[in-house]
Amino acid sequence: EDCEKMTEIPEDATARPAPQEIRGFRHYPGWLTLQEQKSLIEELRGLEPAVSPRMLGGYWCPIDGGVNALKLTRALARNAARLGARIYKESEVLAVRVAAGRIEEVETHCMHIATHVLVNTAGIHVPRISEMIGLDLPVFPERGQLTITEALPKIMHRTIGPYKQYANGQVLLGVSNENVGEDTGITTEMISS
Repeated sequence: EDCEKMTEIPEDATARPAPQEIRGFRHYPGWLTLQEQKSLIEELRGLEPAVSPRMLGGYWCPIDGGVNALKLTRALARNAARLGARIYKESEVLAVRVAAGRIEEVETHCMHIATHVLVNTAGIHVPRISEMIGLDLPVFPERGQLTITEALPKIMHRTIGPYKQYANGQVLLGVSNENVGEDTGITTEMISS
């Protein structure tokens, strides 16, 4: 029940318009043909007036939604603790002792923990911890930048492609994903594009 609160499915779901310069669309299950999309743009504009009249077409999905990852993570941690898990925050793992193919102990910078279960939630450091037990789990960090406005009057009723208006009125204008390793710098080029 706690996790259900983290799911953000707006009453009218998500619309994904297609720019006019696109000549054709790949056909995926649930996607419309180009001719159906041409006629759908007026329907999309009826559902969401913020869709540009320059859009050729698109689709909308009544069950599409999103999850607030931070709130979901906290809810999962609370539920895991309620079910008996012990969570050690800010405990750097230095070594994992394995015997006969089974985890026996986790050594952190401040304690030794006897356990047969280890949940690796180290984010971009998952590969380093996985190597300690003989697993190769590649994780590739990406830098994401986004632009959010100050609170505005209601202009959008649902998510439109990468654009979304939050309940507090702020509008998410765009996001980026860049393969730059652990570089967390902000670039004006990405913000202005």
